[in-house]
Amino acid sequence: MPQLRVRLELFAVLAASCHGAPTGVATGVAASDDGGATTGSTSGGRGSSDGGAAATTEAPGSSGAVDGSETSLGPFDPPVVFDVATPMIDVGAIGPVECECAPHTDRIHVVTTDGQLWAFDPPSLEFELVADLGLLAGCATPVVFSMSVARSGEAWLQFSDATLHTLDINAPLGCQAAGFVPPPALQIGNFGMGFVVPQREGGCDTLYGHRVSFGVDGPGVGLLFAIDPEAVALVDSWPTDFTQSELSGTGDGRLFGFAGSSPAKLVEFDPQDGSAISVLDLDGLELTSAFAFAAWGGDFYFFTVSDTDFSRSEVNHLDYDDSDANGIQDLTELLDVVPFVGTISGAGVSTCAPTEPPPA
Repeated sequence: MPQLRVRLELFAVLAASCHGAPTGVATGVAASDDGGATTGSTSGGRGSSDGGAAATTEAPGSSGAVDGSETSLGPFDPPVVFDVATPMIDVGAIGPVECECAPHTDRIHVVTTDGQLWAFDPPSLEFELVADLGLLAGCATPVVFSMSVARSGEAWLQFSDATLHTLDINAPLGCQAAGFVPPPALQIGNFGMGFVVPQREGGCDTLYGHRVSFGVDGPGVGLLFAIDPEAVALVDSWPTDFTQSELSGTGDGRLFGFAGSSPAKLVEFDPQDGSAISVLDLDGLELTSAFAFAAWGGDFYFFTVSDTDFSRSEVNHLDYDDSDANGIQDLTELLDVVPFVGTISGAGVSTCAPTEPPPA
């Protein structure tokens, strides 16, 4: 908005008579003993706030003006104007609306196939139960296929019947149908998903999805697409070389996928055109019957079915940014089994999550 300058003008209309001037008034005009009047600024004694001299008017017939001319207090004299020179007030410019981060959106959230929603804290490796979806209206059936989390604190959940719902992680009272209806020609059923900060100005995060299909990976077999979460409508799509992929976005505008086989791969997709920027083999890791992953603190956390207990998941960590400076992007198993029964089928992290490792 433009800057504002306030200029205060005070007018004192003086009337003189042969019997003397009136008594003093609030504008700083005072009657003198000889029938004249003296005026001055009420805010600064003899000087106005900008350092100018106070205006002084002497009795009729005297030479009170600075230039030697006579000054009269007749009924037709012009008003006295005070310039108080109020400082410039900068109201500031109105910028784009920012999408604030709701509480707990800096953590990873995971959901199991039997509907338990957990919060995962990477530094401590601790899980905290958020809600049992089986007890909430609209969340009971069927099983959860994938998930992501928005900055607003809404968990976006896709069920195995391909319907999309939302649930507030801070007040999990029930699931609300999102109403997403993809174009039939794209044959989108189940899909992995993740939010990404847009690389354009304005607007909040964009939700990306990757279609799940069957077959062998190869040129153009997959589909990556973008969803406007406000309109809950598909806005763009691009072919990929993967039949399925889970997705995770970051607060610095990057989009990653957990895809492929023999071994599984970490793929960075270009959110503008869907092309693969890089593909990293995750030696020793495969996509299992239930799998998910999330970006956090410059690294990645992978949740797959445990090798030792098929009723639970294990957790692996990729030091993607080589924070230990050993020259290797180490892939390490953190937990051989999670501390609860159930396999993790979805993991969501909002773009409020840190993009760099926390201080040691």
